[in-house]
Amino acid sequence: MRRDVAVCITAYNEAETIRTLLYETSHYRRIVVNDGSSDMTGRIALDAGARVIWHRERMGIGPSLLFAWREALDQGAEYVVQLDAGGSHSPTSIPRLLSVFEDVPDVQMVIGSRFMPGGRHVGNAKRRLLSHLAAAACNYASVVQYTDWTSGYRAFRAATVDRLLAHEYHAKGHAWQIEVLWNAMQERMLVAEVPISYTCTSSTLNWRGMWEAFGVWRRLLRSG
Repeated sequence: MRRDVAVCITAYNEAETIRTLLYETSHYRRIVVNDGSSDMTGRIALDAGARVIWHRERMGIGPSLLFAWREALDQGAEYVVQLDAGGSHSPTSIPRLLSVFEDVPDVQMVIGSRFMPGGRHVGNAKRRLLSHLAAAACNYASVVQYTDWTSGYRAFRAATVDRLLAHEYHAKGHAWQIEVLWNAMQERMLVAEVPISYTCTSSTLNWRGMWEAFGVWRRLLRSG
């Protein structure tokens, strides 16, 4: 087990996929936030040897990952990786994200990008378009440009997570990823992107999530 790496996973009714994911990441620390699931997600994760944080009611991606981040730091991890529980992200890309920290010592955060050269977004053309539009809108509000603002596949140094935890977060869904990246930019952190392959599965993206993202974008525009 690589005890210096904590893989953080937030899961809501992912009993069909969580076992395989935890098996494929068994050589890392694994922290699963069982976010109000009504199925066997939490029990499966516990039986697989993961540290499980239980939420009775669903809190959302952002608040759940903040719990996972704190647990990773408490466990003494040097690096934190977050990825999707539903099979959208392949754990085989984790070494690629982590290798950036060795290759570029000043990098503090690495984003797995679906849209940079070499990246792939498989399935759901509407979802792909919305993610592209979100990136374009955020780049309009930002001096620094990124190809994938809403990617949930990310890696951090522990010190980076500690600094990001000092910020306030308002979003609960996918827009939380935008807030994290924006706060990293305010901290003048060096953020890198590497290409990943993303497979669209069932998604929590809906009109409420899009409206939340719009609200985050407006705050970015005002503060930029």
